[in-house]
Amino acid sequence: MRHSFFLLFIAALLATSFPILKVQADESLTAARELAEQGDANAQFELAVMYDFGNGVPENDLQAVKWYRLAAEQGYVSAQFNLALMFRHGEGVPADDLKAVEWYRLAVEQGHAKAQFNLAVMYDFGEGIAEDDSEAVKLYKLAAEQGYAQAQLYLALSYDNGEGVMEDDREAVKWYRLAAEQGNVKAQFNLALSYDNGEGVPVDNREAVKWYRLAAEQGHAEAQFSLAVSYDFGEGVSADDREAVNWYRLAAEQGHANAQFNLGIMYFNGEGVSQSYVKAYAWTNLAAAQNVEGARGNRSSFKQQMTSAQINEAQQLSSTWYEHIQNKQPIPQSLTRVEPSRETVMKAQQLLTILGYRLGTADGMPGDKTSAAARAFQRDNNLPVTGAINNELLTVLSEKIKSVSLDTI
Repeated sequence: MRHSFFLLFIAALLATSFPILKVQADESLTAARELAEQGDANAQFELAVMYDFGNGVPENDLQAVKWYRLAAEQGYVSAQFNLALMFRHGEGVPADDLKAVEWYRLAVEQGHAKAQFNLAVMYDFGEGIAEDDSEAVKLYKLAAEQGYAQAQLYLALSYDNGEGVMEDDREAVKWYRLAAEQGNVKAQFNLALSYDNGEGVPVDNREAVKWYRLAAEQGHAEAQFSLAVSYDFGEGVSADDREAVNWYRLAAEQGHANAQFNLGIMYFNGEGVSQSYVKAYAWTNLAAAQNVEGARGNRSSFKQQMTSAQINEAQQLSSTWYEHIQNKQPIPQSLTRVEPSRETVMKAQQLLTILGYRLGTADGMPGDKTSAAARAFQRDNNLPVTGAINNELLTVLSEKIKSVSLDTI
């Protein structure tokens, strides 16, 4: 009975809350408009934002521009910046880079970091203003010194390439690091390259791997490839073919030609993954389509080891993967089946052993005994019985061990 009363109470509350919210929104709009019409710059800006993003009112770029302009003309810096954006992108007004520059400059004079960066970009590429690399660098630095990560990246690139400023690898590294520490993926990758090549810093493969990994985890294809190479050749990290395959695959699925080429070799040799001439041919075929040196030769060599049926299957698989890559769709794991890393397998073996499942030595090598132990654990715990060794299994095993430990306290 109490549940029924509670549900009725909630229903009544919901029935009355929406009109209240609507009344509050209407009152907020009315109040903002009254103040805006009286010349209050803050209210004019708030009203412009409401129209710009459709907050409480239908989206209306013309009205947004009107109120941004009124606030901007009173020196309201955020309105000046947003009005510049409207002119830059042609929202509510015809696109006009000259007008955008005018309003960005007014915001820059008040120290607005994003305006400094955007105006720098316009100087950099000569959009709405004469190209001037030196002026671009000056503005990038102003925004970078305020901690704006994108400006730090562009300033680093300027020092790296000697554009608008004398080339200086140390200064480039300094600004790459500041942007990278804020999670800027391009800065992370470029900082890794600096450590890898010894530009602006001493060569340090471990530090390079650290930054490659951070960028790779954000989906940067070139970083994924570089991290794979590090695992493949044991540079800055212990050699691990399975990890190499994993990162090559992630880059290859984004269309990275050299990753596709290397992944083909890994499949052909059975390094870090079960040997598969079909998948070796399929990945190499994709690399050949991008004219990777050696890909056509490898494909011909692989073909000599394959039956006609295998070649047909590989060509069909290659065509399927190509469509996924072109449409920026992930390739289903069922079509790639990358095996778990040695670390993952060994950890699973250790946890299964602790829980009493016999599988022999925990050596990090996936085999029949390990799969059988995993299936037994899954069966005993009402889980899908697949025998697959992966991070999901590790999580369940760890939770099981914690629960067993708590039961014995």
